[in-house]
Amino acid sequence: MEKIKKNEIKKASKVFTEIFKDYEAYGVLFGRKNRLNRMYYLFRAEVYCAQNFTYKDDDFCALCSIKTPSDKEIELKSAFKNPFFDIAFFLNVGFKQAKIAKEYVDMADKVASKYYNPQTDCYIKNIGVRKEFRGQGKLKGMLKEFCGDMPIYLETQDENDVAIYKKLGFEVCEIVKWKGITHVAMRRPALND
Repeated sequence: MEKIKKNEIKKASKVFTEIFKDYEAYGVLFGRKNRLNRMYYLFRAEVYCAQNFTYKDDDFCALCSIKTPSDKEIELKSAFKNPFFDIAFFLNVGFKQAKIAKEYVDMADKVASKYYNPQTDCYIKNIGVRKEFRGQGKLKGMLKEFCGDMPIYLETQDENDVAIYKKLGFEVCEIVKWKGITHVAMRRPALND
Protein backbone atom coordinates (compact mmCIF):
# COMPACT_ATOMS: atom_id res chain seq x y z
CA MET A 1 0.00 0.00 0.00
CA GLU A 2 1.11 3.55 -0.56
CA LYS A 3 0.34 6.91 0.98
CA ILE A 4 -2.19 8.94 -0.98
CA LYS A 5 -0.97 12.04 -2.75
CA LYS A 6 -2.56 15.42 -2.08
CA ASN A 7 -4.28 15.29 -5.49
CA GLU A 8 -5.92 11.97 -4.47
CA ILE A 9 -7.83 13.38 -1.47
CA LYS A 10 -11.01 13.76 -3.55
CA LYS A 11 -10.73 10.21 -4.93
CA ALA A 12 -10.09 8.79 -1.43
CA SER A 13 -13.11 10.72 -0.11
CA LYS A 14 -15.27 9.34 -2.91
CA VAL A 15 -14.14 5.77 -2.15
CA PHE A 16 -14.76 6.16 1.60
CA THR A 17 -18.24 7.50 0.77
CA GLU A 18 -18.89 4.45 -1.42
CA ILE A 19 -17.62 2.05 1.26
CA PHE A 20 -19.73 3.58 4.05
CA LYS A 21 -22.82 4.61 2.04
CA ASP A 22 -25.08 2.00 3.69
CA TYR A 23 -24.09 2.81 7.28
CA GLU A 24 -27.17 3.93 9.17
CA ALA A 25 -25.16 6.35 11.33
CA TYR A 26 -24.74 8.69 8.37
CA GLY A 27 -28.50 8.76 7.87
CA VAL A 28 -28.88 9.87 11.48
CA LEU A 29 -26.16 12.51 11.13
CA PHE A 30 -27.18 13.85 7.74
CA GLY A 31 -30.73 12.73 7.03
CA ARG A 32 -31.66 11.07 3.76
CA LYS A 33 -31.66 14.11 1.49
CA ASN A 34 -28.26 14.66 -0.17
CA ARG A 35 -26.74 12.18 2.30
CA LEU A 36 -24.02 10.96 -0.09
CA ASN A 37 -22.89 14.53 -0.93
CA ARG A 38 -22.81 15.35 2.77
CA MET A 39 -20.80 12.21 3.49
CA TYR A 40 -18.38 13.02 0.67
CA TYR A 41 -17.62 16.47 2.08
CA LEU A 42 -17.26 15.08 5.58
CA PHE A 43 -14.73 12.57 4.23
CA ARG A 44 -12.99 15.37 2.29
CA ALA A 45 -12.39 17.16 5.59
CA GLU A 46 -11.36 13.95 7.38
CA VAL A 47 -9.00 12.76 4.65
CA TYR A 48 -7.48 16.23 4.33
CA CYS A 49 -6.62 16.14 8.04
CA ALA A 50 -5.40 12.53 7.83
CA GLN A 51 -3.55 12.76 4.51
CA ASN A 52 -0.21 12.10 6.23
CA PHE A 53 -1.43 8.64 7.26
CA THR A 54 -4.01 7.69 4.62
CA TYR A 55 -3.04 4.77 2.41
CA LYS A 56 -4.49 3.04 -0.63
CA ASP A 57 -3.80 -0.12 -2.52
CA ASP A 58 -3.48 -0.39 -6.30
CA ASP A 59 -6.87 0.82 -7.51
CA PHE A 60 -8.35 2.13 -4.27
CA CYS A 61 -9.81 -1.32 -3.56
CA ALA A 62 -8.77 -0.92 0.07
CA LEU A 63 -8.19 2.35 1.87
CA CYS A 64 -7.26 3.34 5.40
CA SER A 65 -6.43 6.28 7.62
CA ILE A 66 -4.44 4.69 10.43
CA LYS A 67 -2.73 7.04 12.85
CA THR A 68 0.34 5.63 14.58
CA PRO A 69 1.99 7.30 17.60
CA SER A 70 4.49 9.09 15.34
CA ASP A 71 1.88 10.50 12.92
CA LYS A 72 0.71 14.10 13.04
CA GLU A 73 -2.81 15.09 12.05
CA ILE A 74 -3.42 18.33 10.14
CA GLU A 75 -5.74 20.69 12.00
CA LEU A 76 -9.27 20.86 10.60
CA LYS A 77 -9.25 24.66 10.56
CA SER A 78 -6.55 24.59 7.87
CA ALA A 79 -8.97 22.80 5.51
CA PHE A 80 -11.34 25.72 5.88
CA LYS A 81 -8.68 28.28 4.96
CA ASN A 82 -9.50 27.39 1.36
CA PRO A 83 -12.64 29.48 0.64
CA PHE A 84 -13.67 27.17 -2.21
CA PHE A 85 -13.72 24.16 0.10
CA ASP A 86 -15.25 26.16 2.95
CA ILE A 87 -18.21 27.31 0.84
CA ALA A 88 -18.69 23.92 -0.84
CA PHE A 89 -18.55 22.12 2.52
CA PHE A 90 -21.26 24.21 4.17
CA LEU A 91 -23.43 24.36 1.04
CA ASN A 92 -23.39 20.56 0.82
CA VAL A 93 -23.27 19.52 4.47
CA GLY A 94 -25.30 22.39 5.94
CA PHE A 95 -24.71 24.25 9.18
CA LYS A 96 -27.19 22.14 11.16
CA GLN A 97 -25.68 18.84 10.03
CA ALA A 98 -22.13 20.14 10.58
CA LYS A 99 -23.11 21.06 14.15
CA ILE A 100 -24.61 17.60 14.75
CA ALA A 101 -21.49 15.93 13.29
CA LYS A 102 -19.29 18.05 15.58
CA GLU A 103 -21.37 17.03 18.59
CA TYR A 104 -20.91 13.40 17.60
CA VAL A 105 -17.14 13.85 17.21
CA ASP A 106 -16.98 15.54 20.63
CA MET A 107 -18.80 12.57 22.19
CA ALA A 108 -16.52 10.10 20.37
CA ASP A 109 -13.41 12.00 21.51
CA LYS A 110 -14.61 11.87 25.11
CA VAL A 111 -15.06 8.08 24.87
CA ALA A 112 -11.70 7.65 23.10
CA SER A 113 -9.89 9.54 25.86
CA LYS A 114 -10.69 6.63 28.20
CA TYR A 115 -9.28 3.86 26.00
CA TYR A 116 -6.91 5.32 23.40
CA ASN A 117 -3.31 6.10 24.34
CA PRO A 118 -1.78 8.24 21.56
CA GLN A 119 1.72 7.43 22.87
CA THR A 120 1.40 3.68 22.26
CA ASP A 121 -1.71 2.91 20.19
CA CYS A 122 -2.69 2.98 16.54
CA TYR A 123 -5.97 4.79 15.93
CA ILE A 124 -8.12 3.63 13.03
CA LYS A 125 -9.68 6.87 11.80
CA ASN A 126 -11.24 5.22 8.73
CA ILE A 127 -10.66 1.85 7.13
CA GLY A 128 -12.54 -0.04 4.49
CA VAL A 129 -12.56 -2.32 1.50
CA ARG A 130 -14.79 -1.78 -1.52
CA LYS A 131 -17.63 -4.29 -1.55
CA GLU A 132 -16.43 -6.32 -4.52
CA PHE A 133 -13.00 -6.89 -2.87
CA ARG A 134 -14.16 -7.96 0.60
CA GLY A 135 -13.36 -11.39 2.01
CA GLN A 136 -9.81 -11.39 0.61
CA GLY A 137 -7.99 -10.51 3.85
CA LYS A 138 -7.37 -6.88 2.88
CA LEU A 139 -8.63 -5.47 6.19
CA LYS A 140 -6.43 -7.81 8.21
CA GLY A 141 -3.52 -7.00 5.90
CA MET A 142 -3.85 -3.27 6.46
CA LEU A 143 -3.92 -3.72 10.23
CA LYS A 144 -0.82 -5.90 10.09
CA GLU A 145 1.07 -3.61 7.70
CA PHE A 146 0.51 -0.38 9.61
CA CYS A 147 0.04 -1.49 13.22
CA GLY A 148 1.90 -4.78 13.49
CA ASP A 149 1.71 -5.93 17.11
CA MET A 150 0.84 -2.49 18.53
CA PRO A 151 -2.42 -1.93 20.39
CA ILE A 152 -5.19 -0.54 18.16
CA TYR A 153 -8.19 1.63 18.99
CA LEU A 154 -11.19 2.16 16.70
CA GLU A 155 -14.84 3.12 16.69
CA THR A 156 -17.68 1.76 14.62
CA GLN A 157 -21.42 2.10 14.41
CA ASP A 158 -22.06 -1.09 12.47
CA GLU A 159 -22.86 -4.41 14.16
CA ASN A 160 -21.33 -6.39 11.27
CA ASP A 161 -18.06 -4.50 11.78
CA VAL A 162 -18.15 -5.32 15.49
CA ALA A 163 -18.33 -9.04 14.65
CA ILE A 164 -15.46 -8.75 12.14
CA TYR A 165 -13.25 -6.84 14.57
CA LYS A 166 -13.95 -9.33 17.36
CA LYS A 167 -12.63 -12.08 15.06
CA LEU A 168 -9.49 -9.95 14.61
CA GLY A 169 -8.90 -9.81 18.36
CA PHE A 170 -10.65 -6.56 19.26
CA GLU A 171 -12.69 -6.19 22.43
CA VAL A 172 -15.62 -3.87 23.02
CA CYS A 173 -14.60 -1.13 25.47
CA GLU A 174 -17.83 0.84 25.60
CA ILE A 175 -21.16 1.18 23.81
CA VAL A 176 -22.82 4.59 23.72
CA LYS A 177 -26.34 5.19 22.43
CA TRP A 178 -26.31 8.70 20.93
CA LYS A 179 -29.29 10.26 19.10
CA GLY A 180 -30.12 7.00 17.33
CA ILE A 181 -26.51 5.96 16.68
CA THR A 182 -24.92 3.03 18.47
CA HIS A 183 -21.30 4.08 18.95
CA VAL A 184 -19.01 1.13 19.72
CA ALA A 185 -15.48 1.80 20.99
CA MET A 186 -13.14 -1.17 20.46
CA ARG A 187 -9.54 -1.93 21.27
CA ARG A 188 -7.12 -4.67 20.38
CA PRO A 189 -4.38 -5.07 22.98
CA ALA A 190 -0.77 -5.36 21.88
CA LEU A 191 -0.30 -8.82 20.39
CA ASN A 192 2.76 -9.54 22.51
CA ASP A 193 0.83 -8.94 25.78
